[in-house]
Amino acid sequence: KTRFAYQAFTVSANTTYVVECEYAIKDDVDDAPGGDRIGVQILEGHFADGRDALEANKLSEVVGAEALGKGNFTLVKTEFETGDTGEIAIWIYGVTNEDAYVDNVKLYPKE
Repeated sequence: KTRFAYQAFTVSANTTYVVECEYAIKDDVDDAPGGDRIGVQILEGHFADGRDALEANKLSEVVGAEALGKGNFTLVKTEFETGDTGEIAIWIYGVTNEDAYVDNVKLYPKE
């Protein structure tokens, strides 16, 4: 199963931000090719079509591959620098052969 979520934001330009979230992957079937994983990318810009987002400049990416079972969440976090426009998008994807969950997505300026 490959799934994705997209959310566009306009934030302060030329500023360091942090994005974090928690994810859980069930662990009761064989992994997807390359291993079960949840990825979080920060993309530069806003996109009307997901195909355009796939070609976008990545400001940051973090991939979590812990499959600890439903309800056992793992925190992933990454920092990034915004560009001149402050237009960014969070692109979250999952590649698994089983159910996966993402929760508590947070975006905030680095202190």
